Amino acid sequence: MEKENKRSIKRILLNTLIILVIIAVGVFLYAKYVGTKKLVVKEYKLESTKIPESFSGDKIIYFSDLLYGSTIFKSDLELIVEEINKYKPDIVIYGGDLLSPGYKIKDEESKGIQTILSKIDANLGKYASLGSKDGESSIKILENSGFEIAQNKDYLVYDRSNNPICISIIDSYLKGKYNLEEPMKCEGYNIVLTHESDVVDLIKKDKNPDVILSGNSVGGEIKVPFIGQLIKFKGSNKYYKSYYNVKGTKVYISNGLGTKKVFLRLFNRPSFTVFRLKSTN
Repeated sequence: MEKENKRSIKRILLNTLIILVIIAVGVFLYAKYVGTKKLVVKEYKLESTKIPESFSGDKIIYFSDLLYGSTIFKSDLELIVEEINKYKPDIVIYGGDLLSPGYKIKDEESKGIQTILSKIDANLGKYASLGSKDGESSIKILENSGFEIAQNKDYLVYDRSNNPICISIIDSYLKGKYNLEEPMKCEGYNIVLTHESDVVDLIKKDKNPDVILSGNSVGGEIKVPFIGQLIKFKGSNKYYKSYYNVKGTKVYISNGLGTKKVFLRLFNRPSFTVFRLKSTN
């Protein structure tokens, strides 16, 4: 009888171990092959009396951290661009880190990325900030794809009137190339683009933009219910969630498209964001 009880306990333990292994393998496979591919589109409304009436109804699409060569490749990028164009955006903004660090991209592949990104259609322009991982290859691809990439600069964007909105691009915080003196001098509704979110407090010291868009955090790659993201990346240690209100400035942080560290995504799908502008004049 005692032997039978021991055998029964062993069977239970063995079955439990097998079930746990199956669950672990299933979660891993999901995070690697499903979680990194199923695109999510987030939508927000930006309302302000400072938005000119001519911009009411316009759409801005923001995407970041493509990290091509991590979990994003040609077919994935084609689907992303196709989905972006479905929204018929007026302005498209890219948030930095185009290529995965260490990924050796070939000339033909680089031209392929350029061709695909060139298909993004935005009648009022395409703008991009640079991340700490963006080198000459990324810059060349973005420039040849029609993105404005001059950093630490204000861009005035007009739509059917003489009243513009302002897009201010801040260079990489981690590279130490950011300059908060030159940009953000324009009046009116001001959207600030910066790759690393921890520069937010520096901006708020003496500037008061309406919106700050940032990337870099990739949502922590893996999120655990009731706990949150497991991984934080340098440059996004304080601000890493999707949304903050920092003393009246709305801060939106993209979960990105590719991956940086574990090349998995769990409870954190790749995504881009659609902002719909509304004038409340």
